[in-house]
Amino acid sequence: MSKSHILAGKRFLFFLPALELGGAERQALHLACHLKRLGCDVQVWGNSGPGLAADQCDEAGIPWAVHPSTWPCRKRNMVRFVWRVLQTVRALRQERPDVILAYCPRPCISCGLAWRSSLAKLFIWGQRDCDDLRGDAVERFAYRRASAVICNAAHEIDYLRRTLGETCAP
Repeated sequence: MSKSHILAGKRFLFFLPALELGGAERQALHLACHLKRLGCDVQVWGNSGPGLAADQCDEAGIPWAVHPSTWPCRKRNMVRFVWRVLQTVRALRQERPDVILAYCPRPCISCGLAWRSSLAKLFIWGQRDCDDLRGDAVERFAYRRASAVICNAAHEIDYLRRTLGETCAP
């Protein structure tokens, strides 16, 4: 592919549940590698790691980092939760991505709460499972702040609608 592609030079940040290699991580890495070939600046974060996904990032020349988040939030760890969201905001502001693609609930919630303070232009909520969301006010708020939602299957869309509401913000 030519470096003159319309996306060339755009900064993409993928935020994954872990830097191990599961289905969501594999999908994200395929897209990250493709965007890198188009001339995009691509980076991968994980809630935990390193693991096989980090190894694949190294092989592809894609920088990666571990950025833990705290979720679900309980009253006893509210201070830690707020601190981690603020750390995510700070890290996103430093990296200055144009687009944030988060996969699975924990990264999606963290980015949903933090991305508008990061100067990013878009945040895409990538739903890849159907059992970790509780539908509480913080989750619904984070979900509604997403620019777009991408799901693998129709049942994931139904799950999000039942658990978090009908739509995300425009």
